[in-house]
Amino acid sequence: MIAYLMHCIEHDMVSDAIMQYRGCRSLRRLLSVLEDFDKKLKGEEWLVLRAALARRYLFPKAKQLAYSIRWMQRNFAVRSLAMDPSEQEEKILLKLLEDPVFLIQSKAAVALIESESYLGVIKVISKMSESGGYRRCFYRDALLRGSLRVFAWVIRVAMTDKDPKIHLAALEILSTRVIMDPLFFLQSDVISPDPAVRTMAIRTYATNPHYASADIFLEHIHDLEKEVRMEAIAGLYHFREPKVFAALKELLIGSEPQIAFIAAKTLKKMGEQGVDLLRERELNGNQESRLLTQYVLQFD
Repeated sequence: MIAYLMHCIEHDMVSDAIMQYRGCRSLRRLLSVLEDFDKKLKGEEWLVLRAALARRYLFPKAKQLAYSIRWMQRNFAVRSLAMDPSEQEEKILLKLLEDPVFLIQSKAAVALIESESYLGVIKVISKMSESGGYRRCFYRDALLRGSLRVFAWVIRVAMTDKDPKIHLAALEILSTRVIMDPLFFLQSDVISPDPAVRTMAIRTYATNPHYASADIFLEHIHDLEKEVRMEAIAGLYHFREPKVFAALKELLIGSEPQIAFIAAKTLKKMGEQGVDLLRERELNGNQESRLLTQYVLQFD
């Protein structure tokens, strides 16, 4: 089967592969081969062949098995539909997204994102908001791999959804990616009573700095929540201004070790002037301060 499919790809014989190869009657074997090829081939010819084979041979059976009581059969269904997901299969994929088996949920989530299903993206963000650990990271990374349209929907959710968990999940996605559009709603998030929301809002500002961000960070370097303080201090490295250097120098002197360490790392990233301030502390600080700055300068 592998040799035959390669021959069809090389010689643009997609129709021959679909109509003539008897091995395609073994659906599970065909699915395994398509998945194996998908890890190695990304060209347009392959995508056309993959979609055509999947729709002709796998989809009819997959749509039946999607409602099976056996999880292995539902897993075959979602793997097959993921070969060429589209709006036509949205209803089935949304059902599989609610499957009790995460292996099936996760594949359905990726398929919905790839097919640019608006409702699917909203549901995946909701799933992420309800999850923790590996599952939360999986949904976040799947959404980050989505198209620009998908990411625009994530921004819309962050702007409009009032559910605290969903809003936080959307912020977590935004905080890891550069965004061209102004995010005015973050102005209320940085003063949110929820420390997790404040943390993600500051992290998003740090990923997308603008001229007013320095003042926002400086306002939060003494936040009651330690995570917020650390994110704000780390974000200051974008701004080589006297008031920023003064604030970081103060943090080196009178802060707990972890906060002082973040301040020292930030200064090191700020070039010659930051390094000079660290060397000054190395010469004139107490023993603990000297050891910290020596470590940052030499190793971190």
